[in-house]
Amino acid sequence: MKQLLTLLFLSMFSFAVIASEDDHDDHYDDHGDHAHHPGDIIVEVEGGEIEVDTGVSILYKGNPAKLFESEFGEGLNPFETDEPGFIVEEDHSELVEHNALAFQITSPLLFWDGSTWGSAGSASLDITNLLGDVTTVDASSGVLTSIIDEADDHGGVHTHVDFEIDSNAATGGYLLEFVLKGYDSYDPATNSFGAEIASSDTILIAFNNGMDEHDFEDGVSAIPVPAAAWLFISAISSLLIGRRLKK
Repeated sequence: MKQLLTLLFLSMFSFAVIASEDDHDDHYDDHGDHAHHPGDIIVEVEGGEIEVDTGVSILYKGNPAKLFESEFGEGLNPFETDEPGFIVEEDHSELVEHNALAFQITSPLLFWDGSTWGSAGSASLDITNLLGDVTTVDASSGVLTSIIDEADDHGGVHTHVDFEIDSNAATGGYLLEFVLKGYDSYDPATNSFGAEIASSDTILIAFNNGMDEHDFEDGVSAIPVPAAAWLFISAISSLLIGRRLKK
């Protein structure tokens, strides 16, 4: 019984940590130039790894991932949003000026119809970077890579790309899966990258396209098993199995 109570306490503590990760206050960079939006994808680049500091920690397809939420129609265009943004913290970055931060799509676009996640059908999502390059993600997409921005002279990045769902897309949730990549150079003339120098775990963005907020949140909850919950369930299962083996 004491072991069960201890595991329950650790699980509750882990959930509190995850919640705090997703509840960031706005803050400014070292130069006070701009505020970070609480929902931004804020990362550190160290030791060849891109560590995502914000978002909700989950297990997705059996691997660690970070989950973010967004909603189309936050601006003048009802099918568009520029949230979340992408930020590389200057104090925790091994990037140097002109190194490139990019996203790499790793899975087709998924759709939440109110009960299940499945194929996005004929819907497509356009991602437009600062150069005006458009990456289109749909139900048949493979691996797609596009630049987000180049690092400044302090190794930092603060950029918002535009996400736009097509106007004929069904009401519901849409799930984008990708990783972040760091490259030592980028050539806009040929749209090509140099050597890869860093990579992140999976990042997911769940977009709400006109769905009731409660129904959308049901879809978000159905995406992953939260990391803390998975650890708690695994620990309980191991404990019960151990007890059975002792009998």
